[in-house]
Amino acid sequence: MWIDVNDKKPEEHQEVLFSHISIERPDGSIMEPIVSSGFYQSGYFFSWVSSENRREESSDRMTATHWMPLPEPPTKDVLRDQKINKLIE
Repeated sequence: MWIDVNDKKPEEHQEVLFSHISIERPDGSIMEPIVSSGFYQSGYFFSWVSSENRREESSDRMTATHWMPLPEPPTKDVLRDQKINKLIE
């Protein structure tokens, strides 16, 4: 569930999904919200940028409107079961 940043902020350095508006069009209208993954630090949200199998921090501070904790990743058992199921199909 999305959490309004005015209601609660993530913990410092917490990895999250966050929604932000990053681009204003020339006519003054604002683009639809964008969802990014990243982390919260010193009152700002920063997105992760991936390149060459490395995850790097973006230098752009983003003002988010909403955020949510990242879900837990799949366990090894779930991944193994999915691989087995694909082999059976």
